Amino acid sequence: MASLKGIRVLEMAQIMAGPTCGLLLADLGAEVIKIEKTPGGDDTRNFLPPDVNGVSAAYLMMNRNKKGIALNLKDKEGIKIFKTMIKNSDVVLENFRKGTLEKLGIGYDTMSKINPKIILCEISGYGRTGPYANKGGFDLVAQGMSGLMSITGEDKDKPPMKVGAPLTDITAGLLAASGILAALIHRDKTGEGQKVDTSLYEAGIVHTYWQSAIASATGVSPGVIGGFFLMLAAYVTARKKNFPVEETFNIPNVKKTAKDAALAFLLPVIILGGIFGGVVTATEGAGLAVVASLVIGFIYKEIDFKRLYESACEGAIQTASVMLLVAASVLLGEFLTIEQIPQKVAESIIEFTNNKYAVLGILNIFLLIIGFFLHSVAAIILTVPIVMPLVNAVGIDPVHFGIIVTLNLAIGQQTPPVASVLVTACSVAKADIWDVTRSNISFICVLLVLLLLVTYVPAIPMTLVEYFYRS
Repeated sequence: MASLKGIRVLEMAQIMAGPTCGLLLADLGAEVIKIEKTPGGDDTRNFLPPDVNGVSAAYLMMNRNKKGIALNLKDKEGIKIFKTMIKNSDVVLENFRKGTLEKLGIGYDTMSKINPKIILCEISGYGRTGPYANKGGFDLVAQGMSGLMSITGEDKDKPPMKVGAPLTDITAGLLAASGILAALIHRDKTGEGQKVDTSLYEAGIVHTYWQSAIASATGVSPGVIGGFFLMLAAYVTARKKNFPVEETFNIPNVKKTAKDAALAFLLPVIILGGIFGGVVTATEGAGLAVVASLVIGFIYKEIDFKRLYESACEGAIQTASVMLLVAASVLLGEFLTIEQIPQKVAESIIEFTNNKYAVLGILNIFLLIIGFFLHSVAAIILTVPIVMPLVNAVGIDPVHFGIIVTLNLAIGQQTPPVASVLVTACSVAKADIWDVTRSNISFICVLLVLLLLVTYVPAIPMTLVEYFYRS
């Protein structure tokens, strides 16, 4: 691969991070000239053993495909040679401490005057800005500061563990190469060189994307997860604990499930067929559904007598409460009718206003309040005899009014503090009523908007009524 053929890189770096970047660029076809210090050269020359024909294996690995020259940059002649090389180069790569190039008189400002198209890439421990800009960088320290060591190891009770490979060194080289390639593209478009900066610390952060996201979102570090990928850890733990695991989708499983659930599939078909066929009423169909559900529950062993008894007792308490309200509402309704209270209320309101829409507003408020405290059956038994004389007096369509009553009661019965339906549901589900209410607020708001539309734009509901029932 020779994508970078014709690009000359001066590599003033040693050991691993910088040489990794130079290595990648050389593999891509760039002419990489490694500039080593004198005396001694790159420190990896002394990483012995192992060696190949007396040359350090580490040095050979990091510097393949590169040319080499030794310069004493503390000597004027060495600086002169380096400046001459800059004129005909495209990239300078270095990993000195901050300010070293400036002290030598070859900082980026000087380089760009010699060659305005030059690209300088700096690799440091913690970047060229910030509180640690002047500190040296080492892979071990960078792994610790980036959080890598906090998520590496086998047990949270054991000390932090370093990743075996010099991960931040190698990754910093990868990031530097990526930055240089972007700078080369920028130069091709604009003719301008620029400075590229990366660090071992940033390279460590790159490997904590998942864990950093968790820590940022929750404020809690995920800690040690062993050698597992984060999402895989949950799966392996579930397997070890014998948690139920969903099987992979396949046709045989679908067929088996369909066969096992045949009775459950037939239940709605039989009941709906009976209702639409005129064999049973909707109320009888509901009762039949309950009985059939119990039978199927026993067949599939999803219900036992103990659970059935507990559910029956709890249901009996809830049902008794509702029936008590209904009975009280019937008695109260009888009393109000005998005493002609509804007619007197209607007369009083009409004396105040006979505007149909004002009356609808008053009725909405009344029905919402009733809906807060009474079950729908009890509310209808109690309120309809009271308000019907008023409804008829101002000319409100009874069907239109029935829709308004239904919406008002639907809103009231799921709005605390009483909210009979909501209280019953939360009691059965052992859920906190206020938590459920918070999640239900948006639905209640939609119902309120719908109530206003239905109340004051009667054409919306009545068009549907005319189409389906009065045609």
